Parts: sequence; structure tokens; C-alpha cells
Amino acid sequence: MAGSSSSSVPKIAIVGTFQVGKSTLMNCLLADDVADMGDGLPTTHAVATYRFADDGKEDVHLYPEGTDKCLEMPMNEYREIHNGKGRVHGNLGSVEFDLNRECLRGVEVLDTPGLDAAGDQGALDTKRTENAMDTADFLIFVVPNRELTEPERAVLNEKIGTREKPFSVLMNCFGQGPNGEDSKKVQKTICAQLKSLGKSPVPLAGNEPVWSCNVAWYWWAALRGHHQDRDREKLDELGERIGRHFCNQRKSVPPRETIRTLSNLGPVLDFFTGAEGAFLPLPAKIRWKTACDTWRRNLLEAARRAIGA
Repeated sequence: MAGSSSSSVPKIAIVGTFQVGKSTLMNCLLADDVADMGDGLPTTHAVATYRFADDGKEDVHLYPEGTDKCLEMPMNEYREIHNGKGRVHGNLGSVEFDLNRECLRGVEVLDTPGLDAAGDQGALDTKRTENAMDTADFLIFVVPNRELTEPERAVLNEKIGTREKPFSVLMNCFGQGPNGEDSKKVQKTICAQLKSLGKSPVPLAGNEPVWSCNVAWYWWAALRGHHQDRDREKLDELGERIGRHFCNQRKSVPPRETIRTLSNLGPVLDFFTGAEGAFLPLPAKIRWKTACDTWRRNLLEAARRAIGA
């Protein structure tokens, strides 16, 4: 691996079907506008690894699909190409970012393509994401605010479950506040589905098996100064949707800082950084969940041996 990756830090992969807000979540974590965000179709096709720049130099390593070549460039040069010419991820198998961000000092984060999209590109995207899941220590499964679909249940059973890795579930609310009655109802439904599937996610915050938030609200409210011109139209559309949401509730649009708080994303960002207020720092969560799973498997094996004796 090129760059300055540290094998001592855990890797967390953000996974889910396409167009659920994975890359927007990544931008919120970085407080920057690096990851390509959705436009109604699968957007991310290359696994993007974000890690701390130990040498202090922010740069990017691009790996074209089907070759063993690596194109390295400074981050400012990448931004110029990316923001001026459009996306540069199209024919890439993977991308690695070395960034001077405190949120990356203790963890590497993998932003992955959407699982189970249609066609040959969708199959390739799924394969890349599965490979990323194999290397990760922890998974965050992002779902929208509706009950789990059959493809999402298959992801839980066949992709997350078979890897026996600790994971959390984040419900990204589209078009509404995460603490509203409708969101809470869907949250309970997903919790019930997880229970019926025999899945026990690690709580992202508190004791909630499914954490509810609105990633786009946070992105709009907290990161406006980092947005590039290419996102201006998205910003305007999102601002209009936020305005309609509060208008439909016969409320005035709150200040940006209030919307940032209402997004409920703060505890998720604390989860990544291990900041005060987080339930447990990420490495501790991984060790705790792994220990619990090992204990459970050993207990079941001992019970089977006792029954068979």
C-alpha cells in the first residue's frame, strides 16, 4: 500500500446499498467536500480509503482498474482536477487519501460503492465493497428511513453476517427529522427486523441498536464553507427541501446551528473520534464486541460438546 498507512489503527468500512448517504457521511466526518455524493444513480465506484497523513503531506494515490500502477498527486492538485473537470473515480479500482485530519488519527475509514446495484458495473461495485469488508475491522451499515428491503436483509445475512465482524446500523432519514414520530416508528421497525434476523449491532451511541440521523441536514448546515461550486445546485435544492419540511409542520426554519443539532449526527462523529460523549472509542468497541462474540461461540461449542457427551 502506498502512502503512510498505519496497520495499528482499526479500519472501519461504511457500507450499504447505493444512494443511502455513505459518501455524504464521509464528507461530514472530514468536514470537507472530498467524496462524490449521489445524484440519483450509483455514484461511488472505487473504494476510497481515508487515513491520517503521518508525514504531514496531504496527497492522493489513484489506482486504475486492471493495472498495478499508482498515480500520486498532492491534494490541492487533485482538488483542482476534481472540482474543475468532474469526477476522476470512473476507471479507478481504489483511491487512498492521506489527510491532516484529527478524526483520522486513530482510524482508517473506507467509503465503499453501493452493494447490489444492477448490471456489470453493479457487480463490480459489489465485489470491491466485499473486498473492503474483508479488510475492515468494523462495519457501519447505512440504511434509509424505511423498513429493510430484501436486498438489505441479504446484505445483513450473506455479506455482514458471514464475516462475523462487529457492525453498527445507521438509519439516514431523508426529508425529515430523525427525532420525529415517523422516524421513530421506522426505527422501531428496523430494530424488530434485526431481531428477527438474529442480528445484534453495536450501538453507535447510547443503547440504540439503530441510530437515527439526517446526514444531509448536517452537511447543509455545518459544512457550507467547505462546499465547492459543483455542489451549489445540490445545496440550493436541499435548502428548499429543508424549508418545505418545516413549513409543512407550520414552523419557521431554524438557524443553521439548530438544524445541525437536529440532524442527530454529532454522536456518530464522536463515535469515529472517540470524543467525549461517545459510548466507547472505536477500538474499544471492536475489542468489546469481538470478545463477546468469541465468548458466545465458545459457550455454544461447550454446550454442544456437553450435549453430545
